Amino acid sequence: MDGTATSVAAEAERDHLVRLCAYLSGSSEAAEDLAQETLIEAWRHEHSLRDPERRSAWLSGIARNVCKRWQRRQGRVPLGAALPSDGSQVDTEGDIEADLEQSELAMLLDRALALLPSGTRDVLVARFVEELPHAEIAERLGLSEGAVKVRAHRGKNALRRLLTTHFAAELDGYGPPGTPDEWQETRVWCMMCAAGRMQVRVSADRTTISFRCPHCDPDPQVTSNYPLLAPEFASVTPGVTRPGRILTHGAEWSHRYFAEARAGGMLPCTRCGHPMAVEAIPPSLDGGPKEFTDRLQALCQACGEGASVSRTGIVTVLPEVRELRRRESRVRILPARHLEADGRPAVVTSVGSVVGPARIDVVTDVDTYRVITLHRGGLPEQI
Repeated sequence: MDGTATSVAAEAERDHLVRLCAYLSGSSEAAEDLAQETLIEAWRHEHSLRDPERRSAWLSGIARNVCKRWQRRQGRVPLGAALPSDGSQVDTEGDIEADLEQSELAMLLDRALALLPSGTRDVLVARFVEELPHAEIAERLGLSEGAVKVRAHRGKNALRRLLTTHFAAELDGYGPPGTPDEWQETRVWCMMCAAGRMQVRVSADRTTISFRCPHCDPDPQVTSNYPLLAPEFASVTPGVTRPGRILTHGAEWSHRYFAEARAGGMLPCTRCGHPMAVEAIPPSLDGGPKEFTDRLQALCQACGEGASVSRTGIVTVLPEVRELRRRESRVRILPARHLEADGRPAVVTSVGSVVGPARIDVVTDVDTYRVITLHRGGLPEQI
């Protein structure tokens, strides 16, 4: 290719990226800069492009990531997200969790696409990733518009067959819980061990959703339960079906519900609203996991409904800890230790990244479970 042809191709590539970035970001003003950032990032990672024929799809993938980062910096709602009708501030916390799942799904989709013939793959990427019209795809690939439509239709069917057969087991972890009372593996790493994936189960009457880690404890009774029909819980999970999102919204609900829970205090019953007395349950001496037995517990005298939260549970739903988990993806609870805080005995519960130095130490009062202070990394013996 001579210099003139190369220049024309580069200009066409840039024009395409500007259009794509304008669409993905929702800002025509920022599109030029985003396209330039995409090209710079592509130049830095040119060595990772193994198939030059897939350069367009590769660039589009980089552009999507660049635009997502820009949206987060701007505090914008990601493309396709619903805007609140009352004009209130959008809470993007759940969207970050969705982005993590989407990135894993994208990798799964890439693996499935790699198994298709290159001609079919190119059409699917151009049509459904780059969202180009059939006519433009036909011109790019030297095909008739009718041939592009046929390849797109057959390619979708082939991709669907691959995802529902070859990748069925992996795909299951992203979907809603299946058969009631049956455990299903999710894509969410356990925070206790960071070595196993969480499992999810919906009760037969569909009133409760439960999570557990079979790696930490083989006893299926050791679970974290969320009341699906509780008004406050239902209000933060409308239409949410993916396990990862349910856990995120469940953590929001749990943080709000147990925020004022103290030994000797009161909580409203999640079923009937009747006040419940809260008591502290000391760690079990039977060798069971202390993270689950050292807890606050309440029982409704009106309807028999119960609620409980472990000390670890209080810590893991704190906004700062949830933010660490979103950033690092794979974190674990470190062994608890005791110290004095404000002259009273306290417990330090630490959450740290599995692969990096990021860490949060949360200090709670031994008796009341009240959060005293929070530090990012290292604590002295007394505070």
